[in-house]
Parts: sequence; structure tokens; C-alpha cells
Amino acid sequence: MSFNALKNLFASGATKPSVRSRPVRQFTARFEQLETRQMLSATVWVDNSAMNARVHPRDYTSISAAVAAARPGDTIKVAPGQYNESVSINKTLTIIGGQARLAGELGASVVKSDTTCFRLAADNVTVQGFTTAPASAALGAYGIATDPAHSGYKILDDIFADEWFALDLATTIGSATKPTTVSGNQFGANSTYSIHSAGLSNTTISGNKFAGQSNSADKFSLSNAASVQILNNQFDNTQGIQLQNTTNSKVDGNVITNCRGINAIDLNGGVNSTEIAFNTLGTGFTAVGTETATSNNDNNQISHNTIAGFSIGIALNQVRNTVVSANTISNCKYDGIHFGGGSFDAVTGNNVSGCGMSGVQLVDSSHMTVSSNVFSNNAGDGILLRRSNENTVTSNTVNGNQHFGIHLITSNNNTASGNTVNANATVGILVDADASGNTFIENSATSNGTWDLEDDTAGSGTAGTANIWTNNVANTRSLAGLG
Repeated sequence: MSFNALKNLFASGATKPSVRSRPVRQFTARFEQLETRQMLSATVWVDNSAMNARVHPRDYTSISAAVAAARPGDTIKVAPGQYNESVSINKTLTIIGGQARLAGELGASVVKSDTTCFRLAADNVTVQGFTTAPASAALGAYGIATDPAHSGYKILDDIFADEWFALDLATTIGSATKPTTVSGNQFGANSTYSIHSAGLSNTTISGNKFAGQSNSADKFSLSNAASVQILNNQFDNTQGIQLQNTTNSKVDGNVITNCRGINAIDLNGGVNSTEIAFNTLGTGFTAVGTETATSNNDNNQISHNTIAGFSIGIALNQVRNTVVSANTISNCKYDGIHFGGGSFDAVTGNNVSGCGMSGVQLVDSSHMTVSSNVFSNNAGDGILLRRSNENTVTSNTVNGNQHFGIHLITSNNNTASGNTVNANATVGILVDADASGNTFIENSATSNGTWDLEDDTAGSGTAGTANIWTNNVANTRSLAGLG
């Protein structure tokens, strides 16, 4: 066909062949999920010896440099030697001292600083096996200090000596606080505090040794603490343990000897719902006490402690709902147990002997229960109530005391029942002239020195006294008709 013929064909309006439209394909980007990969922790070495510099030239010579280079989760091992530096730790690390890098390396890793040897400012930091000391015995030197914005610290097997504050311990406080552990450490002759805390939670302090000197304070002081356990530590020649504003905690299984503080275990106000149990306490002024308290200590449990050789065994002032039970107390210079201003407290199941004054003395106390105790061979009274009202004294064994068995002075509306009161040097049960409204029921008092029962009051009660006496067993009475 000629060109002109083709031209005429298209010009004639012939129908064009139809073109079927193709669908546009839709593409959706799809990505496969990659598996989670976790970086493996590494071990970083520190050794500042000249020999190691030749053998392992890539090792660090300072702990601070190793901390800066390490990644979170790494372990830093530190060879024996002296490291004059202040180490700040701001990531999760495990730092272990006393680690031999070369064959034959022995001894401690000693960190010296006149500021702070280790400052911990991250969660889950471990510092283990170091000796800390001041560089020049400067005032204000700290061994280890922890940041209160973090928790989960582990302070293990370290030695603290001659520090101003050996361990300044603080954690976050709240339900998210990670467990902190202080264990296996040795604290020796620190000038102010062995352990100090002004805010602590979810912490266990266990298996540590505290050995002080007469010219050092060596205080162990916690305040604003919750859920702290102080367990199985040894204290000798220190100021003992002081708690303030502490709740839901335990002080159990510790041995405290030759205490130089006012109280071996000092409840210094605001100590509530705390257990003090199974401790062995020997020699000092007061074993467990509140003499320095600035506010009430309530709802505490003091039980199963062995106490000997103190001036006073347990001395509690202004406490409420506290239970003192199953303690063995002997050879105290004054009272075995002393309450001042107590209310709704219980003294039960204790054994108190050989004390220089009373087995138990209640002063200005009310609504207390003294039950099922043994008070024997004390130089004063077995049980003494002074200006104390509406208390219950029941089922006690009060024998062989050198003064009176049970003695009431200016005390009213108390009940004494079911007590066994024998062989006390002067009077078994004595009521002074200014005590009234008391009730004595079914007590047994025999073989006491002057009288088994003596009531010096006058009134409309039994036998012309101001008190009620019913069904008591006795051989001798100051008044005929004392029942």
C-alpha cells in the first residue's frame, strides 16, 4: 500500500483498535524482624605494675580509666597494688580487687583518696575485695559513697580503715528499689561512721565485722530507712547500732560486745514495726534502749536476745504496742527491763536474773501486760510498778529476789493474778500506802522473809485496805484477812 493510501485510510475516520488497560500492581514493603542480639560482657584488667606493662601493655593502669572504657555489664578485675585515685562509677559494672594478673601477684588492691575512694552512681554496681583508706588521713575522706538516685548495689568483702565515713550508704526508696547487699566487709577504727545512711530501702547488711578503738567513733547509723535487714554482724568496741525513722526492718543475730555507745541497739525515735531478735549483747550501758529518742518508737518486737553485763538490759521510754519477749537478761547493774511511759506494751516469757535492782520496773506506764516471766535472784525487786496504772501482772515466777517480789508504789487499778512469789528476802507482795484500787487474785506467795503478803493502805477493800485480795495462797500476812 502506498503512503498516500495509508494516509487516506487514517484520515477516513476508521475505528482505532481498542487497548485494554492493565491493572497497576500494588507493592507493600515487608520487613523481617531481626532476632535480638545482646552484647556479651567483657573482662577489663587493671594492673599498675611495671612488669605487667611489659606483659600486657593494653591493660589499664588506673581503675578510673578502665571504668571510662568499659561498657555496662562488664567486669573490671584489679590486680594487687596501691591506686591513688577517686573512682566514679556511672554505669552497671562489677569491679573486683585482689585479682592476680601475673603469676605470683599477691595482696590487696588498695585505693587511697582524701575525698571518696569509690562513688557509685548507677544501678547494680558491685565493688568487691578492695581496701580503702585516706591518702593522708584527711578529715572528710570516704571509703565508698552511693548515690540515692540508684539501688541494687553490692558491696562485698571490702576492708575500710581510718576513714571519716567508711560507707555512706543511700538508695532510692520505693517499690521499684532493687535489692542492695553489704556483706563480708571489715570496718576498723573509722573516725566518725562505719556505716551511715540518711535514706535506705530494701537492703541487707549481713556478715560484716566492726572493730573499733577507744579513740574512734565507729558509729553505725541508719535514718529514714525501710525494709532493711541487719543480720549476723559482729561488733566489738564500737558504738553499736543506731536506728532512727526506720520501719519494717530487722536487727537479728548480731553479736555486740564492749559497746561504747549509750545503747548497743539504739531506737532513736520513729522506729516502728521493727524486729530485734536473737542478738547476743555483752557489756555496755544499755543493751536495747531509747534513752536518746526524739519521738515515739511503736509496734516493735524485741525477742530472744541474750543480754549480760550492761547497766540496764532493755530500757524503753515512750513506747506503745511493743512486745519484749523470750529474752535472757543477766547480771545488769540496775534493772533488767525498764519501761518509762509505756502503754499497751507486753513483757512476756523473759528470764531476768542477777541484776542489781529490779527484774522489771514500770514507771508512768499503763495498760501493759507482764506475763509468764521468770524474775529471780535480783538485788532489788522482782517486779516493781511505780506510778503505773491499769496494768496486768500474771503468771510470773518471782523467786529469790533480795528485796520484794512484787512491789507497787503510787500505782492504781492494776491486777496481779496467778503469780508464784517465793523466797524473796523481805516481802513477797508489797503494796505501799499510796497504791489503791488494785486486785490480787490466786497468787501463791510462800517462804518470803518478813511477810508473804503486805498491804499498807487503808480503805474499804479487803481487811480494811484500799485493794482487793482474793484466793491468794500465803503463810504470813501483815493483816489478818488478806485473802
